[in-house]
Amino acid sequence: MNCYVTATEFKQNLSHYLSNVSDSPVHITKNGKVVAVLVSPEIKKEIAFRSLKGILPEDITSLHEIRNERLEKYL
Repeated sequence: MNCYVTATEFKQNLSHYLSNVSDSPVHITKNGKVVAVLVSPEIKKEIAFRSLKGILPEDITSLHEIRNERLEKYL
């Protein structure tokens, strides 16, 4: 579930949103438009992994496997 909050509300309650960002992304709005999105590092990694679908070999199913494949290639 995405959370939408105004920039003013975000500034006033920063610690609250930082502690809850692991549950869902926080969309920060200004004048009714999203100007930033705060996501946890794990969610960001998962989004990046999903964006590589079709580019990576099909037998790779995790971020750990991507890391190992790169290490094997360059070491």
